Amino acid sequence: MIQVKGKVKRRSIAELIGITSAGDAEIQFDTERVTPKREGKVITLPLANPRCEEFYPLVGGRQFLYHSSSGQLWFGGTEEKPFLVELNPTASLDYLGSYLADGEEGFFDLLRPRFLKRIESDLGITAKRQGDIFALRLTGGWADSELKFFMRAFEMSVGSPKPQAGNHFVFETRHKLQGEYILIKLGQGTDIALGAGVLMNPDHTTMRLEDGIYLMQQTAGLMNPKQAD
Repeated sequence: MIQVKGKVKRRSIAELIGITSAGDAEIQFDTERVTPKREGKVITLPLANPRCEEFYPLVGGRQFLYHSSSGQLWFGGTEEKPFLVELNPTASLDYLGSYLADGEEGFFDLLRPRFLKRIESDLGITAKRQGDIFALRLTGGWADSELKFFMRAFEMSVGSPKPQAGNHFVFETRHKLQGEYILIKLGQGTDIALGAGVLMNPDHTTMRLEDGIYLMQQTAGLMNPKQAD
């Protein structure tokens, strides 16, 4: 994060055109592109209006926020492998504003779903994360009284869902859970899942969720959550 006297410095791409990488990702600029794209390790960013487009380095330059002249906000760079996602336009100003006001900590905290944060606070523990999927251990097994109490909170709206064994693409993304899985739709775009097993993704380290039942939720504010890296 670039800071001047404790504040984030707003800089245009014209000032930062010398940037060629973000971690393992290669950064290219293209005057003919309309939207950013990623192909393998190469991330291409539009350069339609260099004095208006903005580039904000994160995590020591390994990641970044890109704010286009048309108002799109993209988050990209390298975690375990290169990635690029667009943030929902209805919330993009909130995300950018949080970064400008509170720095990286404020931006990354806003990516954590509110429902998940509430459960983390109630239990006093922090969720694991595999890319855009958070996983929070609730209890040791499906029969535990704590989980039954948790499930009763959803029975009025979703009935009494039962865990299904097999291979499950969590929230229809590339994250695949081998084990038991329940998808619960809470409404207003809020989906959660309960599961246990092994969580896999081609771009991330395998996560073992075999020591209990986990609450899973996807990163907040993604424009295309099913296609997220």
